[in-house]
Amino acid sequence: MIADLDLYRRAVAFVAGKSDVSISLLQRHLQLGFYSAANLKYRLERAGRFYPRRPKPPLPADFTAQVIAFPGNGTTPPA
Repeated sequence: MIADLDLYRRAVAFVAGKSDVSISLLQRHLQLGFYSAANLKYRLERAGRFYPRRPKPPLPADFTAQVIAFPGNGTTPPA
């Protein structure tokens, strides 16, 4: 239990001032496995230490065509 509390305190100090933290960032910084880091992230979110990232809006349906079609590669961009 004491080790768990120490880990939680280290995590709180690490995320202080950050708007979001990824599981992999917690894994690297605190040298944890995926499950432990995911559980810790969940606990920190529930405690209000930071808030989960909002999902990005979906890309438009013709996004790939816009990226691939550009002057210089023999194609014309969509109208």
